[in-house]
Amino acid sequence: MTKIILLAALLTGSAHATSAVATDPITVFGLTLGAKLKTPFRQCSMKEIGTDVRSLCWISPPSMHKGWRTGSIQVPGADSRPAWAVNGSFNASVAKDGTLGELEIRTYPADKFQEIMRSIGLRFGPATKFTPLPASKVLSASWSRPDIKIELMCGPKIDCYTTITSPKRVIELARERDAQREKEASRPLSM
Repeated sequence: MTKIILLAALLTGSAHATSAVATDPITVFGLTLGAKLKTPFRQCSMKEIGTDVRSLCWISPPSMHKGWRTGSIQVPGADSRPAWAVNGSFNASVAKDGTLGELEIRTYPADKFQEIMRSIGLRFGPATKFTPLPASKVLSASWSRPDIKIELMCGPKIDCYTTITSPKRVIELARERDAQREKEASRPLSM
């Protein structure tokens, strides 16, 4: 019995130690997720929109939600991106303190799924989850590691979305979802 209690304590302790390990920020497309931006985003000028800008800029003023600024951005360095991301539309979520928490890339057309999945896999290994949804013709894949979470979804009516999220932002989003579920669960079922 004592051995079982000790084993349980060891397993529980190691689980907590693993989840508490800090991870280094990851750089993707020249942007470091989970770290403060070296230079804050500025507002793009009208003539910069749709061009390869020299520095990050907001295409339009970002929206603010629970301490995060989120909006469309212009990202420099199109020549250093994989072909699937060259003409992609980028969105970013940046915390009040300037930490980049999430990056989303929308690419066209939806038939780029295999190319995008292969490209991500070259850097981050095979997807930890792959889900073909044949009835809706939607394909999805995800990579879940301690240092980053990546989700890819492509479909004929939604094109392709690749969302890259830092661990801190993943935790915050999970808390928001849990709070929303609790709020919804407390609502009355009938009128």
